[in-house]
Amino acid sequence: MTLKNWSKLESLPRNMHMLLPSLRSLRIDDCPRLESFPEGGLPSNLVNLTILKCSRLVGSLKGALGDNSSLERLWIKEVNRESFPDEGLLPLSLTSLTIYDSPNLQKLDYKGLSQISSLQNLALWHCPNLRCLPE
Repeated sequence: MTLKNWSKLESLPRNMHMLLPSLRSLRIDDCPRLESFPEGGLPSNLVNLTILKCSRLVGSLKGALGDNSSLERLWIKEVNRESFPDEGLLPLSLTSLTIYDSPNLQKLDYKGLSQISSLQNLALWHCPNLRCLPE
């Protein structure tokens, strides 16, 4: 499912996890007013999540994915923060994380990444102010 260029979109459907239980891939692109994921979170079968130019949405990932997430791949464009990810923000099931076009990003947080033992691929593109990577 792709949501693209919805400048007036403020929220996703309530109970999206029940409405679309078989959804495996979600791309949200250029929805600047969208600030949070729906109550109840995202569908538990979601494997791929792409968030492009929706910087307000990134901070609400923790509540959207929950503990039962099957999310494996996450792409984020424009992380509008100095440090990412916060501890507990990303699901333990994540195997691939891509962050790009994030000029404000200065540091990858050790606590946020160290919990994800399944992470196999980390890609960072066009993050010119990134100065600190975890050991």
